[in-house]
Amino acid sequence: TTEQETTTTTTTELPTLFDEITARAELSIFAEAIINSNLVSSFTVTTDITAIAPVNEAFTSRYTPSELDALLANPRELRPLVLRHLISDPVTYFTFFTLNGETLDTLTVSGVVVNVESGVIYLNGGRIIDGNYVTRNGFLHISEALLVPSETTTTSTTTTTTTTTTE
Repeated sequence: TTEQETTTTTTTELPTLFDEITARAELSIFAEAIINSNLVSSFTVTTDITAIAPVNEAFTSRYTPSELDALLANPRELRPLVLRHLISDPVTYFTFFTLNGETLDTLTVSGVVVNVESGVIYLNGGRIIDGNYVTRNGFLHISEALLVPSETTTTSTTTTTTTTTTE
């Protein structure tokens, strides 16, 4: 009699960015924003990207509960907010150290400034509090703040005045 040797190989497939985000309670508002903005595929299928995921407190400190509810119910407003947190290149935590003083572009915002102070990484002033989660389609870093457009961006407003004359 001969014995047959059976080898079982178990491979663990890496989660997607979306899987990693939804698995973390502190990112539940960002996960809801991804779903409500119809951008789940950007976090599951798109490859070689980096997500800067803001914690729940980043949302609750910026928006009142009613403002946040209104935002989460408005895909048109949510979409650019969510895309501001995606970089179209894979950026590891350690790469940020080489980018000190440089700017990165997200999918909707130019000029996200990278600063490294005493070994701590900041993006537009918001601290990266956890990072370098490797996923199937990119890297995940967790931020204490939302990435918002620069406050120096100017917005022009046009005012139309109508004058009615009665005789």
